[in-house]
Amino acid sequence: MTREVLLTIPDDVFRKAQQIATTQSRRIEDVLADSITLKDTRVDDDWSEPDKAFESEMQAYIAMHGKLKRTLFGQYVAVHGGKLVDKDTNYSALVERVRANYPDTAVWMSRVDEEPIATLTIRSPRIVRE
Repeated sequence: MTREVLLTIPDDVFRKAQQIATTQSRRIEDVLADSITLKDTRVDDDWSEPDKAFESEMQAYIAMHGKLKRTLFGQYVAVHGGKLVDKDTNYSALVERVRANYPDTAVWMSRVDEEPIATLTIRSPRIVRE
């Protein structure tokens, strides 16, 4: 299925597309359509694989939080593959090891506190008129 769309593009982009179309004996619309990619755009309903993996690690951390709270309260932990893979009292040291051991991989890192995910309260200023 195709749709007709009115699109305003910069002159230099048009000239380049026109040159490519001419040299390849193609229609300019086809050259432009082939050049448009949406690979860096994320739609919330269509999570990318890294997002799903990160969500999975977060859920694993939440599930094991009770046990972690009893044994590692106040420490920083790393969860990968649904398992605790590293811990440290120093967050920077933990991050350095995780980056070295799990490059380009989703790893959940968090401080073990009372709640698995901290609740943030943001206060809004009030204007009081006299």
